[in-house]
Amino acid sequence: MGFTLAEVLITLGIIGVMAALTLPTMISNNKKRVVETQLQQYYSMMNQAFRLAESDYGDMSGWDVPAKTYSQGGTGDYEWFQTYLQPYLKTSTVKKAFHLYCVWYDGFGIEFINGTSASCGIAEGFSNDFLCMFYPKAEKMKDVQDDNQKSKKLVPGKDYFVFKINLNNNKGFQPYDSDECYATQGTKALPSRGCAKLIQKNNWKIPSNYPIKF
Repeated sequence: MGFTLAEVLITLGIIGVMAALTLPTMISNNKKRVVETQLQQYYSMMNQAFRLAESDYGDMSGWDVPAKTYSQGGTGDYEWFQTYLQPYLKTSTVKKAFHLYCVWYDGFGIEFINGTSASCGIAEGFSNDFLCMFYPKAEKMKDVQDDNQKSKKLVPGKDYFVFKINLNNNKGFQPYDSDECYATQGTKALPSRGCAKLIQKNNWKIPSNYPIKF
């Protein structure tokens, strides 16, 4: 028994409606899975670099401490990175004197061969911590070099995630230890800087109640 044209059209219409309802969720879930994988890879890659550096330079608690940025002289964050970590990372580009107005003035930018990137530096006037902003999409790093309209539209916990380099307590490379993870925009003083920590606590899976939409 065949189907009438009307029945076929009705069936196709139902399929179309169902697809329209489920496709956005599928796309969002796929984006989340990609970011989860990228965060795990970045975290693992950076800590592996620390372990390899320790085999050459000894315990990291005895390493030089980058207390000043490149522009101020002394052992800058860029020189520190070049000495201790760069040899053990697979990077395509490292940009010296990377300007991020809201946190550091002369940090550095890193583009990885897998299409992600990070900008790192001493957080001058903010916490003086050695921080790294990780970008799942490498091109987003270009949007934060000044306090401009593009940087104000970036979404923490989606476009970038905040990590910290520790040489003493909790040594190594860890997500920034903060409970702040909420829907907002911008990079000023790194709002919502605890999103990577939240995901790490959930075994590197974005929680079902995650406050930022993908």
